[in-house]
Amino acid sequence: MSRYSSLPHVEGTALESVGTYLTVDGMTYPLLVDGSYDTANGVHLLDIEPDGDWANSLSDEDRKIVMGFVGVVYTKVEQILACIEGGF
Repeated sequence: MSRYSSLPHVEGTALESVGTYLTVDGMTYPLLVDGSYDTANGVHLLDIEPDGDWANSLSDEDRKIVMGFVGVVYTKVEQILACIEGGF
């Protein structure tokens, strides 16, 4: 089995400006020329340096997509913490 097809397709969006596929669970994978993505080299979005080359290379449109995802993650974390602090 090829490393490019070892995982099933996961819903997400291509961030063309940085050659990356961002899945709904926050994983980023390098986009390949044929439109597929390299599942052997995934990195979670929150593990990417916010002031690094990747983030600085995002187009305005792709930056909005990424920031939308990050906002959803932080909202969920805040909800979980509120449940914990409130004793569920």
